[in-house]
Amino acid sequence: MSKERTKTKDGMQVYKLENVFTPTSPAFVTFVDRGERINGKLMRALTTPGKQIIIYGHSGSGKTTLLLNKISGIYSRYVKTMCMESMSFEQIVLDAFDQMGKFIIDEKVVAKKVGISSQVSSDFWAIKNQTTLSGEISSSEKQKAVLPPQLTPQRLAKFFGDINACWILEDFHKIKQDEKKKASQIMKVFMDSAADSPAVKIIAIGAVNTGRQVIEFDREMNTRVAELEVPLLSKEELKEIILKGEAKLNIIFSLEVIDRIVDISSGLASICHQLCLNCCLNLDIKDTSEFKIKITMDDLQNAVKDYIDDNSASLKWKFDVAVKPIVVNGKSSSLPKKVLEYMAQSKDDEISFDKLCRKFEHECKSNNVDLKHVLGQLIGADKGEVLNYYEQSDAYGFSDHFIKSYFICMMDNKDRNVKNEYFLQKIYEQFTKELNKEGDAGDFEIDELDDLFRN
Repeated sequence: MSKERTKTKDGMQVYKLENVFTPTSPAFVTFVDRGERINGKLMRALTTPGKQIIIYGHSGSGKTTLLLNKISGIYSRYVKTMCMESMSFEQIVLDAFDQMGKFIIDEKVVAKKVGISSQVSSDFWAIKNQTTLSGEISSSEKQKAVLPPQLTPQRLAKFFGDINACWILEDFHKIKQDEKKKASQIMKVFMDSAADSPAVKIIAIGAVNTGRQVIEFDREMNTRVAELEVPLLSKEELKEIILKGEAKLNIIFSLEVIDRIVDISSGLASICHQLCLNCCLNLDIKDTSEFKIKITMDDLQNAVKDYIDDNSASLKWKFDVAVKPIVVNGKSSSLPKKVLEYMAQSKDDEISFDKLCRKFEHECKSNNVDLKHVLGQLIGADKGEVLNYYEQSDAYGFSDHFIKSYFICMMDNKDRNVKNEYFLQKIYEQFTKELNKEGDAGDFEIDELDDLFRN
């Protein structure tokens, strides 16, 4: 059996492709710092005893990547709970408690290595036995998860302090409103526990416009919670991801390909990573190459087609939830669909709020609908985050090119029974048309000056 190579013939360290371009997991090899303002605020919050943190922003904007790259120098370990809509507050607490077991598996083996006392280990397992028993009873009676009396928020906070870990609540926006209220109270307990355990901290990660959903229930928490919005990536930050990736894999993206990927990504690291990954997979690049491999516009075209094919179900879901009517004062309103149809038909990529107000003024007044509220929903996770809001220009636009192209095709497509392959091709054609309208795509040929600039 041959050994896995760690160096190329030229002495370069070998990186696996899946560790370089990571569209569905946090990036470490190609991590890009997000600027002093964002880094400074996050680091101050991480190092301030008792300060709890809420991080929010668009899906794919790099929230989790930023956090995990920054906490490594502060916390030796963390517990991450993936929140789901169906989860109760009790299930969230039990999930965190269960995950602590990996640090307290065996007092003589793991606990001793990480500095956990025998008393903490003993207390943990005493409660663990109670949760197992409660779980069996609640399961047999088809009841909700039950927390044993010993597992109080104060005790949970103490456990986190004892193992020197922070608690990350991923996708916090997904849980129901009543459960959010309970979670905000446990955040308050963690604040108060800082006197005995300074490192105790909850970090809630949510979608765009969800920051206030935690602290709105208790105003005294305002000064003790740091809200950090992670914006979309700049063009330079997206370009840096690509350049770091090509250096690790010994590949080279043509200048035109880099510019095009940056344009397509629309500020989202996840799309940038996915397109780069698709390019490499189609060229059978699995790790750092022994020789330079150039990525051309033809490669990118194939990567885009693969992306549309792979994400067609997700795009359809976003369309379906976005155009679904909303209920206002007991009446159904189709304003979300009308707004999106108008924006899809517009030649402009951003439409000002004033212009939208003028367009839908009569409908909003006659149906008593707040346009700002409708647009806020279309920005939010419940309607697929199909729109972005641009604060500087007070304007709105589709959150990425793929979504806009899909919406145009869905609204133009009168025959919903066409074959899937045909419809995907139509989306690709529309996508190319939209993109070429913005940039100067040329004729998809490699720039001959690339070699001079990049070698």
